[in-house]
Amino acid sequence: MDPYYLSDDCPDDDFWSKNRCADLALHKVLTAATIYPKTAKEKSLEATVYIRYTVTVEGKMENIELAKLVGEENMGFEEAALNAVKTVAKTAKWKATKHKGEYIPMKMVVPIKFKLEEQD
Repeated sequence: MDPYYLSDDCPDDDFWSKNRCADLALHKVLTAATIYPKTAKEKSLEATVYIRYTVTVEGKMENIELAKLVGEENMGFEEAALNAVKTVAKTAKWKATKHKGEYIPMKMVVPIKFKLEEQD
């Protein structure tokens, strides 16, 4: 069983519904914690940053690091994405992975998308 983000807003009765709800809840808190880099915004740049982390057997996020940047380097995307995940990690709780009856740590990757809103 893969780990999933724990949210009080998600149903307990169905694993797949809870898992999907947890993904959406994680996306919501990451979006709220993400600050668009000023220089990138001024230059109308967009990017996707992939952040790797480990969900521990205790349900915490650790070993948070940059996995990949799809976009222009040195525009602040990497730092902004790392800061967002580290901010969420301070309070995030996860249901850890269970393998053969024992909880194990699991590496995860989350994309943080920097996309400018359409201007009318």
